[in-house]
Amino acid sequence: MLAVVLASVSSSAFVSPALVAGVPLVILVCAIAGVAVGSSLARVRDRQTVRAAIPRVHAVNGPRRRPTLEVAAAVIFNAVALWRLPEVIDAPSVGVGAAAILVTAALCYFGAISVALALIDRDTHRLPNAIVMPAYAVLAVMLSGAAVFRGEWADGARAALCAGVLFAGYLTLAIISPQGMGMGDVKLAGVIGLITGWVGWAAVAVATVAAFALAAAVALGLIVTRRAGGTTHIAFGPWMLAGAWIGIVWGQPLARGYLQLVGLI
Repeated sequence: MLAVVLASVSSSAFVSPALVAGVPLVILVCAIAGVAVGSSLARVRDRQTVRAAIPRVHAVNGPRRRPTLEVAAAVIFNAVALWRLPEVIDAPSVGVGAAAILVTAALCYFGAISVALALIDRDTHRLPNAIVMPAYAVLAVMLSGAAVFRGEWADGARAALCAGVLFAGYLTLAIISPQGMGMGDVKLAGVIGLITGWVGWAAVAVATVAAFALAAAVALGLIVTRRAGGTTHIAFGPWMLAGAWIGIVWGQPLARGYLQLVGLI
């Protein structure tokens, strides 16, 4: 992937050799930042798994704990940074470039907490406030900053609206069926609405549909293989997060393909 990015960057007549040479520095910075964020998230995961008495060696506090989240966060930071690098490079102005960097940072952060929350919810059926609630502030600050640098607020307004709509929608489901939807899912829905709402309407729609489709498919598979019953509680957070990333990365083409299939465009 790095070779492809370097080739595309070096082929542009508007990119200086210094910028191409700076790509390894970006990778190093992303790796360091990812390890730092992953380490912070790992401490929260350790507390949650110990509190829930999960007997897994990799989740227990101590010097032998595997650096799962640190490595995952470093990889995610680099993958997102390289994926978004062309948009940063091709920015027509310094302000737009700064906005692109802030959006990239927001996506890196969301990627790191996605892994942490998915693992914690899988192990404990909890989505800890220690990760979910700060995500509102972190993403709001980064995306607001991006809107300021770009000089327009349409994306920011859509993100705020989608965060509110998804939060309200999941809250309604939790009230109707508290056994099937927890408040952790409700609070996470707002975070997902914020980041996917910034990306676009298609990202929000695809993320929401994909979350329920993935969860239903997994539940059906577990029931068919007799690994779960009709009353077994299945963590929904991992599928919400997987759906969010499907929406972020492939939301636009998937939504367009669906609308073409049904003849709406």
